Amino acid sequence: MTRSPLNEIFKCKNKKSKDKAIYKSHFQYGYTLKEIVEYIGVHCTTVSRTIKKSRGNMKSDIASPDPIILLFKGGKHGYQ
Repeated sequence: MTRSPLNEIFKCKNKKSKDKAIYKSHFQYGYTLKEIVEYIGVHCTTVSRTIKKSRGNMKSDIASPDPIILLFKGGKHGYQ
């Protein structure tokens, strides 16, 4: 499997897209934190915190199920 080069992943126009690129380059393409840090020129703590924050956002998106599904699973106002 070939991975996209960092210069293609980091075609960012704002901070939010840069944060997504950091997360994507690490988890989807397998770049190490060191490789990302060296490419974008920030401190390793910045990259680590961005990944941690992004991972937390992903978990909260997953942890917020669709209200319709809750109804069928016996959630709030659901049938048990």
